Amino acid sequence: MLIKHNTRLVNLGSNSWVKFRAMAVVGAVMVLGYVVTRSFAAGPTAAFEPETGTLSAGAVVQSISGASGTGIVRFGAGTTSSPTPTPTAAPITCTTNATTSTFAGVVSAATAGQVVCLASGNYGEFTGVSKAITITKQSGASPVMSISFGNGDSGFTLDGLTIGGGDITGTSSNITIKNSAFTNLVYIESAAGHNLLLDHNTHVNINTCSSCVAGRVHVSGTGGTNSITIRNSLFDGGNSDGIRADADGVIIEGNTFTNILDQDPYHSDPIQIYGGTGVTIRGNLFIGGGADPMAMWQPVS
Repeated sequence: MLIKHNTRLVNLGSNSWVKFRAMAVVGAVMVLGYVVTRSFAAGPTAAFEPETGTLSAGAVVQSISGASGTGIVRFGAGTTSSPTPTPTAAPITCTTNATTSTFAGVVSAATAGQVVCLASGNYGEFTGVSKAITITKQSGASPVMSISFGNGDSGFTLDGLTIGGGDITGTSSNITIKNSAFTNLVYIESAAGHNLLLDHNTHVNINTCSSCVAGRVHVSGTGGTNSITIRNSLFDGGNSDGIRADADGVIIEGNTFTNILDQDPYHSDPIQIYGGTGVTIRGNLFIGGGADPMAMWQPVS
């Protein structure tokens, strides 16, 4: 398969041009098995607006607050989602409460279906559990924790917390993290039957480093479709990749990527696919920033 990179200037308004990079694929081969629908950036076969200012087929100019220049160019059908998803937890009924000193005992005693509500404070590193409980915050509280889930951790939900990064590895499965604010990188090691969901979270102003993983959500591993879904979340600022998909079967949908910093030597991109196959990208919105939204189409080799 021969892959060529092309660069064009896309007119986004008076005296405002943004450089996009895409690939032309020679031969009837699907690029790395990606499935892409309705993301607001050009696909590998999408036509670009030529420098004369005439729109190519399937492209429309659409005004949107926060975009570079006076608008964005949208390819294909779709609707514009909000550029600032708000991680607001739905009303929830607490069945038990915990503080930083009682947390371990309360979680140990909790039974399936119970909701553990946390008071403000730093809960350190939560190492997971294997029971269908929800851990959330008390009304008006601001609990903080990091995470480290591994073999046997399954079935629980974290809702409305501040999460200082961490890792999800081994056979951990059937875990949901939603309505939460991540303040550091999270590493997910793909394994069979993962069924992990990250939904309506924020990943704002998170940086990488020379010894860190590249993505603020960094998925690694091989072996089948592992049902890891990142959706409806905000990736704003910072010089780390938004989502790094190094594993198979990752689903990336309905997210907003804005103001990602293209800062040497990190080659930061909203989405970077590095070896993963069967990746689904749909309904995402890319706005502003120095990074190249089309870098997600660059193969590793």
